[in-house]
Amino acid sequence: MRMACLFVGLSAAALGCSSSGGGGGGGPLGPEPFPKPAAAHVHGDPTPLEQESLELLQRARANPGAEGTWLAQLPAAQGAIKQYAVDTAQMVQEFTTYPPVPPLAFNEKLIAAARGHSLDMATVGFQGHDGSNGSSAKDRVQAAGYADSYAGENVYASAKSPEHCHAAFLIDWGVSTLGHRINALDLKYAKREIGIGTIAENIHADYGPLVMTNDFGYGDKKRSFVTGVVYQDADGDQEYDAGEGLAGYDVVAESAEFFATTGQSGGYAVPFAINTGPMVVQLQLQGRVVQEVTTAIGPDNVKLDFALAP
Repeated sequence: MRMACLFVGLSAAALGCSSSGGGGGGGPLGPEPFPKPAAAHVHGDPTPLEQESLELLQRARANPGAEGTWLAQLPAAQGAIKQYAVDTAQMVQEFTTYPPVPPLAFNEKLIAAARGHSLDMATVGFQGHDGSNGSSAKDRVQAAGYADSYAGENVYASAKSPEHCHAAFLIDWGVSTLGHRINALDLKYAKREIGIGTIAENIHADYGPLVMTNDFGYGDKKRSFVTGVVYQDADGDQEYDAGEGLAGYDVVAESAEFFATTGQSGGYAVPFAINTGPMVVQLQLQGRVVQEVTTAIGPDNVKLDFALAP
């Protein structure tokens, strides 16, 4: 079993915790829909598997202590835990010391860089941060047009599922520096944006079935995101799973500069100037308000999911 591979970023100021919310409304007597701003923010079109991978990471960042306990018991991780002699009691204790950190927003350019590298690894058959053409992770992110500072990369070329890959990065079996964990949980460097690229085909016989790259970015420190997912909780587990996302919903805030429309995964991100303050956010479908929520826009990203009944 291969260990995952990482590249640690350089520096950034620490970020604090964010808040989230939920709510309802709509119907003929519901709230009046806000007009959509002229500009749509496009964060890319992540696949359901890429979105599921992000949602697992968001959960871990919001509550590292609970995630450590979950990881120690995850069936998909038990083989690696045994192979690498992971001290799960120590790991669980370590996770209780990690502070919650804000969620990450998808960025379309980081997604493009991550997908390109995952495809390279899956096609040529390797795991690492140097591309088959000699490119570095920073080279690829810059070539994709990402203007903000590159912050690091995690890769894993032999994942069995999003949960298995998530465990590889967070438990960080076989990596004494715990660099994947540091990247994922912002233990040293605070990040705002991410691109996840997942190849879900057995292109190379010795790698896969999932090949995944996570590229992190510091983002524009003058902007924070309201980010989340719109989904129908088909299995009732109160969490997003691949295939539950709802496309075509608009996320519109009162007097905002941008709005967002959910893609195939149901995910979205809307940028705001930092410290905007309380903001009313509507989930709209074809001009009708489905849910309305008030949330606070501070210096950090905010996680705001819309879970709709089946």
